[in-house]
Amino acid sequence: MTQQAPDPQAIHPEMQLLMSARKPAPAGQTLEQARAAWAAYSAALSQPHPANMQVHDRTIASGDIDVPVRIYRPEGPDGLRPCIIYMHGGGFMKGDLDSSDTNAWGYAQETGACVVSVDYRLAPEHPHPAAFDDCFGVLCWLAAEGGAMGIDTARIAVAGDSAGGSLAAALSLAARDRKGPSIVAQLLIFPCTGTDLRSPSYVSTPTRPASPPPAWSNITKTIWRAAKTWTTLTPDRTGQRISAICRLLSCTPPNSTRCAMMAASMPRKSPWPAETWVSGRRKA
Repeated sequence: MTQQAPDPQAIHPEMQLLMSARKPAPAGQTLEQARAAWAAYSAALSQPHPANMQVHDRTIASGDIDVPVRIYRPEGPDGLRPCIIYMHGGGFMKGDLDSSDTNAWGYAQETGACVVSVDYRLAPEHPHPAAFDDCFGVLCWLAAEGGAMGIDTARIAVAGDSAGGSLAAALSLAARDRKGPSIVAQLLIFPCTGTDLRSPSYVSTPTRPASPPPAWSNITKTIWRAAKTWTTLTPDRTGQRISAICRLLSCTPPNSTRCAMMAASMPRKSPWPAETWVSGRRKA
C-alpha cells in the first residue's frame, strides 16, 4: 500500500491549537480591541502553574517608577538560583503579567531558575525609552539586590519573545556598552530585528499556508509605529535602532535565537552573531 504524501498545506496540530484559540478573539481595528483580543487569546491558552511553585507579585524601583514584576521560584533545593528576566511580546503595545504567565512559569519549571517577568510600560501611552528603562532598571536592581531574594547575581540571563526579544537584545547591548550589569545569556524568540516592511519574506507572507488575514498588514504597521517610538537608545535619535541589532554584536552574551512564522518581519539579511536554534536543534 502506497503511503500518502503529507499535505504541504496541512496545519500541524500544535499550530492548530494556537489558531483555534484566536477564533473567539478577533484582532479588531483599534488598540483597545487589539489588547482585549490579545488578553482573550492568552487566556484561552493559559495553564495554571504547578502547585509547588512559589509565585508572587511585587514592584521593583527603577528611577521614579515602581515596575510591577511577577517572580516564579520552582520547587528545588534551598540556596541561590540562577535568574531569567523574562519580557513578554505584544508589539510593544500589548501584554501584561497575566497574558505571559504560562510562558514565564514554564521557563522556571523547565530550567529550575528563578524567573522574573517584567510588566514594562506600553506604547503609545509610554513612548521610548519607557519600556527599555523599566527592563534595564529591573536588571540593575536584581544584579544589586537579587541575592536577598535567593538569586545568584552572577547568573542572570534575559529572555523574551517578539517585542520582548528586542528588549532582551537591547538589554544585552546596553549592558555591554555601559559595562554592566553582567548578563550570562540571552534567549531571543522571534525578536523584532528590523522595521523594513519591504523585505521579500514580508511581501510573500500572504501566499503562505495559514497566512495572517489582510488586516494583519495594517496591524503590523501599527506595531512598527509603536516600535519606532522607543527604538533609539538615546533621546536625540542617534543611538542604535532595532535594525542595528542585526549587526555583529561583539562581546554580548551567548544567544539562542528561535524563529517562527513571524519571520516575515526579518530584514533581508540577518547576520546574527551566535548560533540560531530552530525547532530545538542547532543550526550552524
